[in-house]
Amino acid sequence: MKLFYTVVSKEGAEQSKPSLSLGGFCSMSEVQNGALEALFSDISPYTLQKDQQTIEYVGLILKNTFDSSVENLSFWFNQKETDLCRFSLALVELNDNGEMEHIPSVNTRPMYAEFLAPTVDDKAVLEGELKPGQMLGLWICRTLDNTSTIARQMLDCNYLFEQWKQQRDTEIIETVELKIGFDYGK
Repeated sequence: MKLFYTVVSKEGAEQSKPSLSLGGFCSMSEVQNGALEALFSDISPYTLQKDQQTIEYVGLILKNTFDSSVENLSFWFNQKETDLCRFSLALVELNDNGEMEHIPSVNTRPMYAEFLAPTVDDKAVLEGELKPGQMLGLWICRTLDNTSTIARQMLDCNYLFEQWKQQRDTEIIETVELKIGFDYGK
């Protein structure tokens, strides 16, 4: 099982910019596990200063690269309650051309996607099987609530100075894991 970025031009084309993975066909470019900015860019101070939510979407394709079918696919996020962002996902079928919906920008919500915020205790489950070579579309949504206490603290010089005075580290890197479970070879 591998995750690939999407590309508008044609199946198998290269996608070198995750921010342009906006649906379409499966690219030849695999999502890099654990790499910074593998899906979304950094959150800048400018973005934090906005008085609204910032919502971004990226389109991916999960491909069964095994020689056997997989069953009972399940998806969930591991993240902390103190993280600045919340993540959700939508599972979508590809059309007969092997294509998923394409959106014009990272801030455009896909029309044909129902988003869930699955956790380890409440997983998103796709019943049935995914045959060898078969693909499934995934939309990942990142929502930053700029009005949250955590976002405000990251811009508050007094708060940051107090953290520094008390020798408390302020986390500047958040790690969120998308977990994918399945039964193999049944």
